[in-house]
Formats: sequence, structure tokens, C-alpha cells
Amino acid sequence: MKRWAGRCAVVATALLLITAGIQGTAAPQDTSHVIRLGAAISNTGSLAGAGKLTVDGYNFAVDWINAHGGVKINGVVYTIAPIKYYDDESKPAESAALVEKLVTQDHINLILGPYSSDNTIAAAAISSKLGAVMMADEGVAKVIWTSGNKGVIGPIMYDYQYMYPIIDALLAKQTGVKTAVVTHADDAFSVGVAEGVVAYMKTKGLQVLGDFQYPSATTDVSSIIAQVKPLNADMLMSSGHIDDAILITKQAKQNGLNFKALAFTVAPPTPDYVKALGKDAEYVIGPSPWIPQENFTDQYFGNTQKYVAGFKAKYNYNPDYHVGDASEGVELLIEGIVKAGSTDPAKVGSAFLNTTYATIAGFVHFDNNWHEDNQLGAAIQIQNGVPVPIWPIKYLNNLKFPMPSWAQR
Repeated sequence: MKRWAGRCAVVATALLLITAGIQGTAAPQDTSHVIRLGAAISNTGSLAGAGKLTVDGYNFAVDWINAHGGVKINGVVYTIAPIKYYDDESKPAESAALVEKLVTQDHINLILGPYSSDNTIAAAAISSKLGAVMMADEGVAKVIWTSGNKGVIGPIMYDYQYMYPIIDALLAKQTGVKTAVVTHADDAFSVGVAEGVVAYMKTKGLQVLGDFQYPSATTDVSSIIAQVKPLNADMLMSSGHIDDAILITKQAKQNGLNFKALAFTVAPPTPDYVKALGKDAEYVIGPSPWIPQENFTDQYFGNTQKYVAGFKAKYNYNPDYHVGDASEGVELLIEGIVKAGSTDPAKVGSAFLNTTYATIAGFVHFDNNWHEDNQLGAAIQIQNGVPVPIWPIKYLNNLKFPMPSWAQR
């Protein structure tokens, strides 16, 4: 009897755990008229700079929507609760563990994505497994959507497409560039971008003279610069994160490494890049999935320019694409909830299959795998300390080429 009682206790405990899991993964519509969102975000660690931009974008969208009438679901007005945040310390494993905590302990099934593809890869697997919905607006590695995840919504172009707008701009401007060198960090996003731009440049008849990888969060790239300098390439295409771009720019100048065009992912549109480098950031180019100069009409902000003005008034800086993508993510998640008529994650997830939403980034169409299939991206160049759009093609006349040598500045 004691043995059987022990087994019963084990089964009862297991059932309680399963029940808790079900409550966390398929919660009914919130009858309190409050929408609860959660996120694991990099408040500390190597990704903290971009993590802060993401948080600012998330928080502004929530505050704005609440202040302008809230969210009407089936005729009932809901407010969005303050987002439940945990610090993932810029670590994928921590991001995954915290998303699990959000779902199973906090019973929050509507998740805003972490910053970076590596963190999103880890977090998305857990979110999918637990039946939650994740808005992956800051993670773009294609593997997130080719590994069987469900309910992971991708409103931003894939990693391999990130540098396409820069190549398109340089060729459309008839700059005469013929050769390139690629450098990249070893995280999933940076590798994906590098592989994509190498392949794309080859289809455009450009010669790739070298492709060099360095460890993420490195503090010295002088050995790579020593290998790159003798190649005399027309341009450098570098995929990494904010600190990487600052480091490479500084060491390129220190070693007299010159290019006609110098391009980095992530960093150029951010305030931190120009703040760290001052005039040395001039002429540098970067991809930007979203740019604040456009003006699209949407339901919750009115249009892009109202969004930009409101954000700047509150935070005292112009939103870059990290901010814009984050706010767009909140906006899309809310639109999905309204379309579903429910906060049930299964219904919300279904609201992103083969459908289109109007956002501050324009119309976003989603395929049958929760990912956009119509976003083309943009590119900017730092001019007088400010990111200036140079692509799409209507902005092409803004491009300044070639980049002067360090000695000529």
C-alpha cells in the first residue's frame, strides 16, 4: 500500500505539473480585460546597448496604445499591462530559461522576442514547445523558421538578406566597385548575413577577395586587419554587433586600412556608434530594415511620422530600426490579438498565417510559416553625425561616395 501510495503521489505531482504547463501554454482569453506580455531582454552583457533600444521600442508602443484608447477586442476595451521583463544577460541559454519561466510560472503566453538571433533561436524553441506565441522582431536567422517552430512570428527580413540594400545602392549609383572583403562574428546572425552577402555579391559580378570570421565579443581584430589590408578591396562588408563595428572602425583607422565603402550591420543607425566614434563614423553605411523617414498609415500610431515624433518627444532621441522594429512587433501582436478576438496563443498564432497587416513599416504580409515575405529593407549612411537614408532607390542621391581615406579627413 505504501508503494502504491507513493506512486499515486508521483502521478499526482506529475498531473499538477502538466496542469500548470497547460495553464501556461493555452490560457483562455483574459477576463480581466488586461493583455499581459513578457520578454527576456539583454539588459546586461555584450548586447545590452541594442537591448535597451528594444526595450524603449516595446515600452513606447505599450504606453502609446494605452494612452490612445487601448485595444478593443470583440467590442471590449483592454489595456496592456506593463511588460514583464527578465534580463537574459545576453546569453541564449538564459533567454530560453526565462521564456520558460514567463510561460510556466508567470502564465504569460504572449512573448516579445529577445534581442539577437542566437537568443531568439534558443527562446523560440521553448516558446514553440510550450505553445506560446513569440513576436521575433529582433531575431532574423532563417533557421528560426526552418527548424519546426510554431507560433514564432517574423516580421523582419531574413538575416541573409540584410546587406542586399547596400549592394543594390552601390551598384545603382554606378560607383564602379568591383571587389569586396567580408568580416563577420561567429554568432548565427552574423554568419547568416555574411553567407548571404557573399552569395549576393557573386550574383552581381563582384569579386569577394576574402571572408574572415572572428569570435563574438572579441576585443582585438588586428590580425584580421593585417590580412585584409594587402588585398586592397574596394569595400568592406562586416556583419556583427555594435561593439564589433566600433572596434573594427577604430582599428581600421589605427592601421591605415582604407576602403571606398565601409559597411557594418547593426551599429551605424544606433546612437552608440556615432557617440563612440564621432567624425570617424562619417561615410559609414549600414542596413536598416526600418527607417524613420518613411511615412506609412497604420491603426495604432496613425502614421510613421506621428510615431517618430511621439517617440522623440518622450525619449529625446530619434528611433533607429531596433526601436522601430520593436514597436512594430508590439503593434503587430496587438493586431493579431484583435483579429483572433482572443488572447489565446493558438488563436493569435493562427492570425498570422497568410495575412497582411498595416504597420509603421508599411504593409507586412505573412506566409504560411508565420514569416513576412514582402519586406525589402533599406540602407543608411552616416552624414554629419546622422543616419541618412540612401536606399530604397528614391534616396540614392543622398549616397556620398567614395569614402575619403583616413589621412584625407
